[in-house]
Amino acid sequence: MVTAFYIAKYLWSTIQENLRFQKISKVWYILCCITACAHLIQIVEEVEDLKKLLPISPPLISSYPYYAGPLAILASRGNHYIPWALSNFIQLSIDNNYKLDYFQPWITWKPYECPFLDVQIINRDIFSSQQEPSAIVEEIIKSIDRGYYVYLKVNHQYLSISSNWYQQVDTAHELLIYGYCKVTESFQVADNFGGKYDFKNCPFDEFIQSCTFSPSINIDHYNKIILMKPLEDAFVGFDLLRVIDSLRDYIESRITEIRNDLSINWARNIVVGIRVYQKIEEYLELLIEQPDKKLDHRIFHVLWEHKCCMTRRIEYMRENGLLTDDTILFQQKELEKKALLFRNCALKYIVTKDIRIIQKIYKEINPFAIQEANLTSYMIEHICHINSKTDYEHILGTDLNYNLRWFLAKPVESGED
Repeated sequence: MVTAFYIAKYLWSTIQENLRFQKISKVWYILCCITACAHLIQIVEEVEDLKKLLPISPPLISSYPYYAGPLAILASRGNHYIPWALSNFIQLSIDNNYKLDYFQPWITWKPYECPFLDVQIINRDIFSSQQEPSAIVEEIIKSIDRGYYVYLKVNHQYLSISSNWYQQVDTAHELLIYGYCKVTESFQVADNFGGKYDFKNCPFDEFIQSCTFSPSINIDHYNKIILMKPLEDAFVGFDLLRVIDSLRDYIESRITEIRNDLSINWARNIVVGIRVYQKIEEYLELLIEQPDKKLDHRIFHVLWEHKCCMTRRIEYMRENGLLTDDTILFQQKELEKKALLFRNCALKYIVTKDIRIIQKIYKEINPFAIQEANLTSYMIEHICHINSKTDYEHILGTDLNYNLRWFLAKPVESGED
């Protein structure tokens, strides 16, 4: 309708200008122009009915799509989700393949139990059929028309918008679909394209191919499709006690096992918390010993985003009177800058293959970990001290007794590594 309005406005100004020079009946001329304008408005409205775009914005955290997608949806609707997000994304984990990521009970392939999203998980065969491969396009369009974002795995080898690496490998990867246009026959999609979370157009025909030819790599949950719709009027406040417990888990490298959570079933061969730096050192040693081995720069991107999120968390607590020592924020920003330097050096190494860059990071990563551990320990003591006699209703009702040490994790048995 906005486009139609501007067309009508332009035509009316043209009518007024031409009336000065026309010798035909002004009434007849106006009637003809109004009729033409009405037809144009109808055409524009019909075109606009052929496309729909759900709101989307750059996410708070974008390292991996299984949380970047939901956070991009939430970010498009304001900052109401920020207190909840800052109560999470604290613990880190790294596996034997040196994949560094946030450790949360909901970080598997499916989206977490997000209080701001209605999440529906369905089988792919409900959306598609072998007889009519294009049927999945129509079903996705129907879902978007109902206000649902569509999240699924596809074979990126058939998508021209994918990076060169994905186009050469027969692998599945996530894709968030948030809009369509029947005129251009394309979806609007979001994903980490070429190392950056971005928003692009994906032609229907390429998308159908990516769904028709099943991949052979990373096929877990390939047969599932997730529909997500924002919930209206949902609100979750900042959970200071969860933050304190998670920070303690982080500096003590303790696996955070939320009650009634299935993470214990898959989080067996990982290292968490401050000990992830030992694994990063191990990975850097491997690169130094095997210079031909390709560097996965995502480790340092996750590390940097983790520090950015911590900076924002400290700023939030400071703004809300939960933290008052400005030196904490200053030192955290220094850690954030250093983590960004690590990431930029990693990207530089990919281009130059200068092993001295890896050696430099290796030399600095342990002092970085010590500095972070000391700052986190001090921050926990400071927060508990200034809030021990404060009555915040948004923290487990009105009971704020930190001496209870209500941990979300089970204590490590003595003698365990």
